[in-house]
Amino acid sequence: MDLNCLVKNLVNLKNEYLEEFHSYNPIREFVPVPNKQNMIDKSHLEKLHTFFKHNSIYYKEQAVTLSDIPCTSYEGDVNQFWLSSKKYDTNYQPFLPTWGIICSCYVSCSKKSGIPKHFRYGVR
Repeated sequence: MDLNCLVKNLVNLKNEYLEEFHSYNPIREFVPVPNKQNMIDKSHLEKLHTFFKHNSIYYKEQAVTLSDIPCTSYEGDVNQFWLSSKKYDTNYQPFLPTWGIICSCYVSCSKKSGIPKHFRYGVR
């Protein structure tokens, strides 16, 4: 799948996820099931699933289907790990919904563009 198609499909999935899947949890992420899609490398998806399953910020997971693609939705809350943005107006939670899948797309794009293996996302 070419890069433009990957980005377009992920944007569509993200928009569908945010519109259709309502949650009170501030942290939400979806990850396609590795063997049921052909957009993202299977090993990348497996690592994303491992990260979300073992990260204590995420405490709820459930199966969802987005555009006929089976996915897993992970939900959580960083308030016990991070200063709550409700308490301190200048400190905001560092995660936005679907940051993991977007970062995976960045990695894929940079790899295909010949950017070196290691780079830091969001770090000065």
